[in-house]
Amino acid sequence: MKMKNTVTKTRRTLAIITAGLMANWATAEYAHEAEIQEIETNIIVGQKPIFPHKLIQSGYTEGKVNLIVEIDHHGELRDYLVVYSSHRDFARAVEYVIETWDFTPPKWNGKPISIVRGVEVNFQAEGALIEFNLSSGLFENVFNQGSTALRHKYKLAEVDDLDRFPQVLQSSTPAIPEGILESAKGKKAVFSFFVDTSGDVRMAALSKADPNIDVRALVATQDALTQWKFEKPKANGRPVVIQLAQPFFFNNDNEFATN
Repeated sequence: MKMKNTVTKTRRTLAIITAGLMANWATAEYAHEAEIQEIETNIIVGQKPIFPHKLIQSGYTEGKVNLIVEIDHHGELRDYLVVYSSHRDFARAVEYVIETWDFTPPKWNGKPISIVRGVEVNFQAEGALIEFNLSSGLFENVFNQGSTALRHKYKLAEVDDLDRFPQVLQSSTPAIPEGILESAKGKKAVFSFFVDTSGDVRMAALSKADPNIDVRALVATQDALTQWKFEKPKANGRPVVIQLAQPFFFNNDNEFATN
């Protein structure tokens, strides 16, 4: 479910990238999900979400919200997306305060990186426990809360549960200079991303890539992917959020392909 937020969305460095700090593109490094073991960062909660009073009155004693956050190498929260909530009011409670949270600049092997990671908020009647999930890769199904999406819940949908696979309504080709594209001939990069209930691409991140692809080609590819538009994904007629992966091929004929 797309959650409205006012987080500033500006051009970002490649999610899951070691910024060098991009001063020297030719020697900039990148890493993908499978390579990253330990990330150094902390979440500093400015204001904790409050257990919704009307849910207490309705007999709720606990709840859970899972969301995905995108944090750049300066520690700035660039985007967030709720992918599961045991009741939509718990999600609203988190949304109300999330922009008061701060993050220390993420580091991997001592180098600054941009990351896309999960945050789990567990509500209890006496307070809320917030856990920053740094160890899980994007493709681990850490948000599997059962197969039935109830009326008041948000849930990240499985592709197999969709009424139909959403078609691409609008795509954008990466603007990669010819010399850089030439050096990437025959190579492939795969990006993971979420499609929200409006069909917009959210939090595209490098999942894996062939070695020695120029970072500028990867950044251009990520920027292009964020401009894609899909049909609104639905399951049982209801809008849902899904997670997809898209391979990009740098062809030998100096063209760019996605299949």
